[in-house]
Amino acid sequence: MEQYNEWQQLWVDRNDRHTKMMEQAAFDRNLYFNSKPTKHVELKYPEMVSKEMVRQVNQGSPWNVPAGHGSANMDTLIAHYQKKNFEENERKLQALRDGTLDAEQPVRRSRGLEEKPPRLS
Repeated sequence: MEQYNEWQQLWVDRNDRHTKMMEQAAFDRNLYFNSKPTKHVELKYPEMVSKEMVRQVNQGSPWNVPAGHGSANMDTLIAHYQKKNFEENERKLQALRDGTLDAEQPVRRSRGLEEKPPRLS
């Protein structure tokens, strides 16, 4: 009878360990989900950062930056292309008023419509 009691005790110990592990996992998960993430990033070699490079390291990488997320001021670039687009539209509108817009002209063919087609010799 003692032989069967040993298996019962083994399963009781195993279940107890499993319950403790699950409780610890639930505690850790709750801890991680309810904590605020840190904004500090550990550098692999902090001694390599000199005083001159502190600004560059904190600034971020100039490569691989999504559009609109960089630190450059894009106002002058936007103004330049808006002005360029406005001038191009004004030129097209004036050509349309004068009747010289290429898109509004009839198709000109280089061969076949002339009075005297070129002779092949």
